Amino acid sequence: SKSVPTLQSALPNAPPQMVVDRFGTGSASIHPHDLKIIIEVEHCTAFRPTAALKGKTEYYVEAAERLEGAVTALATSMGCAYEIRVNPLVKVARGLQRAPDTPMAKLVAERQSAGFLAPALGSGYPRIGAFEVLCALELRGSGERIDTGLLYSKLQSQQWPNTTFLSKTLRERIESARLPPPSPTQVATKMRRAPT
Repeated sequence: SKSVPTLQSALPNAPPQMVVDRFGTGSASIHPHDLKIIIEVEHCTAFRPTAALKGKTEYYVEAAERLEGAVTALATSMGCAYEIRVNPLVKVARGLQRAPDTPMAKLVAERQSAGFLAPALGSGYPRIGAFEVLCALELRGSGERIDTGLLYSKLQSQQWPNTTFLSKTLRERIESARLPPPSPTQVATKMRRAPT
């Protein structure tokens, strides 16, 4: 069978393919090919076992590898671009403050200041016992974030992640991805530009 190029593959800067919401809410669903999945994993790197820490350090590395395999398989099957960041590099800021040098870290800081659940970023990164999975969906080309949030927290659940469940949850997020409705300013600008 012959593959037909999508609008996105034919025109790299073309707007995403959209299916207009039949309920008239102003938002539109997005084709998975037009999305980029960003997964950021914070996992404990403390040496184990010790008198205070049980288990093995390898458990965290193996869990991250299983998650990476599941995300790779899911993104490939759905035609999404993807990026996986495991314990992103840390840069030293003023004094002794340290924070991951990623756009996700800025979002986490904003979420923390707004009172949302988000990992603490600072000198204790990565946290002991952590296996936290953050997820962001971006539009390819523009880089506009349309969905960002916590996908899993071992610190919260006190359990190891189930890779099958995480993959299913991520698939549901991708399939339900929608463009945000236009802001009143965007609507007013569009109306002023309309031909009379």
